[in-house]
Amino acid sequence: MPSLRAATLVLVVLDPATGTFRYTTCGHPPPLVIGADGTTRYLAGTETGPLSTGSLPELASGALDPGELVLLYSDGLIERPNRTIAEGLAELAMVAGDAAANRSLAPLTIGHSALAMVEVFTNAIEHAYPPEASGTVELDATLEADGSVACLVTDHGSWQPPDPADADRGHGLMVAGHVVDQLLVSHPEGNDAAALSGTTVTLRHRLRRPAILASGPGEHVAHPAEPPFTVNTSVAAGATARALVGGAVDITTAGLLARRLLSASRGGTVSSPT
Repeated sequence: MPSLRAATLVLVVLDPATGTFRYTTCGHPPPLVIGADGTTRYLAGTETGPLSTGSLPELASGALDPGELVLLYSDGLIERPNRTIAEGLAELAMVAGDAAANRSLAPLTIGHSALAMVEVFTNAIEHAYPPEASGTVELDATLEADGSVACLVTDHGSWQPPDPADADRGHGLMVAGHVVDQLLVSHPEGNDAAALSGTTVTLRHRLRRPAILASGPGEHVAHPAEPPFTVNTSVAAGATARALVGGAVDITTAGLLARRLLSASRGGTVSSPT
């Protein structure tokens, strides 16, 4: 359909040295600016239409104050049934402001755990018990000493392996596994597809900011610091290149890791690091 050959887009180019930026909103909701104190403001739209509609892009400019950040988001985040776009924008601003000011229990990280739990619960509801039978799905959630949230979802039905022939279904566990740090599916000893002995899915996700167990602003609780990121490489004469990596590999450290691995392997001209 020609009407579907378009896509909305928001693009922001930021100069981190000065805090100035230029942006355009091609039919997309505007970016949200969030202050460290929880104040929020939406940038003005540039009135550019979606891509491939023939609308010429218009650019706008702005500047961030120290401590402010720009949030870009999918329009699906604010589009909900029986709710206006304005209501969705207001809710997003409130939740994002609370997260920035630590006025909630690490909501952005908890959101990952909640999404994973929804997928796991849905699997249990749809597949654990026969249509004519009833059953229970249990949840056990704890905040562990290392700052991780651990969630156990347990049913007492039978495990149903995904059908390889059904390409449009069976992705729930994959989605859940990608938004948390660890996902483990376990069965009691001797469980098989025909036995009603149950399945337990364990989800673990580390909070990326201290948990504030209160409805208002509060002091930070103790939170163990993550080890610093390090990459030590060594290549002995005639030996395989090796790299010892310490700390978290994430969006802020992946580039350094890639450069060090390329250096250790001489751009791929010697054996790959292990």
